[in-house]
Amino acid sequence: MAHRPRAHAADELRGRLLGLCLALTTQELQVCLRLLGMTQKGLAADMGLALPTVKTCRDRAFGRLGIHFRSELFALMLLERALRNRRAQAR
Repeated sequence: MAHRPRAHAADELRGRLLGLCLALTTQELQVCLRLLGMTQKGLAADMGLALPTVKTCRDRAFGRLGIHFRSELFALMLLERALRNRRAQAR
């Protein structure tokens, strides 16, 4: 049961990303989720991908999300959470 809170957090982040852009492919989504806590090199090793493939997926995902930098990905996740909390309080 120790892994369930971590799984819930991953599900929440996945939902936030898809809430921002349903057009993200599965691989783009996985790259974005891992970028929130890993380096690109570590992510490539974890996913069994070449580093250029990770960078391509990142660039495509960032383009779909309208961002250019990892810091903007963090900001989007925080903003999406704040908006969801605000909507929940308004109900």
